[in-house]
Amino acid sequence: MSQEKNGRVRRCRLDAGPMKEASDWISRYQRFWEQQLDSLAIYLDKLQNDQNPEEDGTK
Repeated sequence: MSQEKNGRVRRCRLDAGPMKEASDWISRYQRFWEQQLDSLAIYLDKLQNDQNPEEDGTK
Protein backbone atom coordinates (compact mmCIF):
# COMPACT_ATOMS: atom_id res chain seq x y z
CA MET A 1 0.00 0.00 0.00
CA SER A 2 1.22 3.50 -0.73
CA GLN A 3 -0.03 6.81 0.61
CA GLU A 4 0.23 10.30 -0.77
CA LYS A 5 -0.75 13.42 1.12
CA ASN A 6 -1.54 16.68 -0.64
CA GLY A 7 -2.88 19.26 1.81
CA ARG A 8 -5.90 17.79 3.56
CA VAL A 9 -6.32 15.08 0.91
CA ARG A 10 -4.72 11.70 1.55
CA ARG A 11 -4.74 9.19 -1.30
CA CYS A 12 -4.09 5.52 -0.68
CA ARG A 13 -3.28 2.92 -3.30
CA LEU A 14 -3.36 -0.81 -2.78
CA ASP A 15 -1.18 -3.10 -4.87
CA ALA A 16 -3.55 -6.05 -5.30
CA GLY A 17 -0.93 -8.28 -6.98
CA PRO A 18 0.21 -10.05 -3.78
CA MET A 19 -3.44 -10.71 -2.92
CA LYS A 20 -3.69 -13.13 -5.89
CA GLU A 21 -1.54 -15.72 -4.15
CA ALA A 22 -3.64 -15.48 -0.99
CA SER A 23 -6.85 -15.70 -3.02
CA ASP A 24 -5.61 -18.84 -4.81
CA TRP A 25 -4.69 -20.48 -1.49
CA ILE A 26 -8.09 -19.66 0.00
CA SER A 27 -9.84 -21.02 -3.11
CA ARG A 28 -8.05 -24.37 -2.83
CA TYR A 29 -9.07 -24.77 0.79
CA GLN A 30 -12.58 -23.50 0.11
CA ARG A 31 -13.14 -26.35 -2.36
CA PHE A 32 -11.66 -28.84 0.13
CA TRP A 33 -13.90 -27.70 2.99
CA GLU A 34 -17.00 -27.52 0.81
CA GLN A 35 -16.44 -31.15 -0.19
CA GLN A 36 -15.87 -32.16 3.42
CA LEU A 37 -18.98 -30.36 4.65
CA ASP A 38 -21.09 -31.76 1.79
CA SER A 39 -19.96 -35.27 2.77
CA LEU A 40 -20.82 -34.56 6.40
CA ALA A 41 -24.29 -33.31 5.43
CA ILE A 42 -24.94 -36.48 3.40
CA TYR A 43 -23.77 -38.64 6.31
CA LEU A 44 -25.94 -36.78 8.83
CA ASP A 45 -29.00 -37.01 6.55
CA LYS A 46 -28.46 -40.76 6.19
CA LEU A 47 -27.95 -41.15 9.93
CA GLN A 48 -31.14 -39.21 10.66
CA ASN A 49 -33.12 -41.25 8.12
CA ASP A 50 -31.80 -44.49 9.61
CA GLN A 51 -32.95 -43.39 13.07
CA ASN A 52 -36.36 -42.11 11.88
CA PRO A 53 -37.41 -44.36 8.96
CA GLU A 54 -41.09 -43.31 9.16
CA GLU A 55 -40.18 -39.74 8.19
CA ASP A 56 -38.88 -40.71 4.75
CA GLY A 57 -41.91 -42.85 3.91
CA THR A 58 -40.36 -46.28 4.62
CA LYS A 59 -40.86 -48.57 7.58
